[in-house]
Amino acid sequence: MGEIASSAVGTGPFVFEEWAQGDSIVLRRNAQYWGNAAFVETVTYRYINDPNALNNALLAGDIDIIAGVSAPELLEAFEADDRFVVLIGRTNGEVTMALNGSRAPLDDVRVRRAITHAVNRQEVVDLAYFGYGELIGTGATPLDPYYVDLTDTYPYDPAIAEGLLADAGYDGAPLRMLLPPVSYARRGGEIVAAQLEQVGIPVEIENVEWGVWLEDVFTNRDYDLSIVAHVEPRDLGQYGNPDYYWAYDEPEVAALLAEADATPDDDARYALLGQVQERITQDAANVWLFLLPALSVTKVGISGYDPNQPGLGLDLSELAFNP
Repeated sequence: MGEIASSAVGTGPFVFEEWAQGDSIVLRRNAQYWGNAAFVETVTYRYINDPNALNNALLAGDIDIIAGVSAPELLEAFEADDRFVVLIGRTNGEVTMALNGSRAPLDDVRVRRAITHAVNRQEVVDLAYFGYGELIGTGATPLDPYYVDLTDTYPYDPAIAEGLLADAGYDGAPLRMLLPPVSYARRGGEIVAAQLEQVGIPVEIENVEWGVWLEDVFTNRDYDLSIVAHVEPRDLGQYGNPDYYWAYDEPEVAALLAEADATPDDDARYALLGQVQERITQDAANVWLFLLPALSVTKVGISGYDPNQPGLGLDLSELAFNP
């Protein structure tokens, strides 16, 4: 029992063979698997943190698949090379600009709506993620069976934003934006800050490492704005938790989520979750910037690789390579 953190278990199509911590994991086809046998005999996962090194490994033939492209600007090299296939799928990652509802002026729905109208989300996608990314308008994704498309609820309109700020009596106090080290957050934060400045909201950006972000933002709520992708499947339920880091506290939403959890019928449950999405969007609980895409590259001849990544794992049971 004490070795569970380092001893692999499972009954899937592959069995664990070797683990070089921080470098690679090797899986081998499971001869005892109860289902259809995997097509490939072995799978080696390699951890390559540097985006340029990752691309070079594929270009040199050292690897066959990039399962997660973190620097979309580097995809151009593969799109122009007929040896490779670029796959654009969906994830469950809502790239969210969290609005700390526990402190002024963000505790005023008019200010939150103003911020949402002031953000040109398509510009964020184009400049921060090089055009890769799908606009969303609520705290769920198109991969969720209960998703409601509310993308057009707050069109980009600086004039509406300025009117809402004036109505709320916003005094021009600066907002403090803490950004973790991922590229979409750092780039997106700079773009959003410039857009908010245009409607009279000054933003002070602090780029922080993950440890600081987890302590100051996620734990202590010592921030006004922050950007991060929420990649957990079915994380809509966090809007019923007033202690969560964005401090959204609406008893009616919590009651709808509790009712949905207790409802066995799918259609009825999805309808309740649809009401949750409409309410949190009406309240401008956060600014949902875009859906983080699943960007992958494979060699030509590889099949059975799902471009969508609905969870944190990769299903390679259908993977095949016909060079």
